[in-house]
Amino acid sequence: MFFDYFSVDWLDHYWNINRNIDKFHQVGYFDASTYVGKAVLDYGGGFGQLAVALLERGAKDCVLLDPNINFDGIRPLNLIDNLKVVIGTAVSLQNFHNFFDFIIAHSVTEHVLNLAEELVSLHTVLKPGGYFFISHDNYYHASG
Repeated sequence: MFFDYFSVDWLDHYWNINRNIDKFHQVGYFDASTYVGKAVLDYGGGFGQLAVALLERGAKDCVLLDPNINFDGIRPLNLIDNLKVVIGTAVSLQNFHNFFDFIIAHSVTEHVLNLAEELVSLHTVLKPGGYFFISHDNYYHASG
């Protein structure tokens, strides 16, 4: 399995992300019907743990978007057929107009320099009726 190619640190974060997804489900932020069988954008996904977790849970396709991807850290992601890695910002996604059913920005938007422009671009790639979930780590976060 491709998990054998990732570092222990990557895997630790992957399992933490899975626990977060479970907590998001438990508190009703979203459920599996939001992404199972659907096209997902992991906005600011870093090393791809969230994208992989959603694919493992049944997402049809996933795009990992981040402006600062370290290819050495994500090289094993190339082994996953339904995962596309895009280096850039939401403006880089012009070819994905009305493409995504679910966009998730987990603990990332606080790092975005031009958030208003990014949100407008994300809106154009979200399908009508799609779901856009933003989370930030704080006291009220499902992760505690």
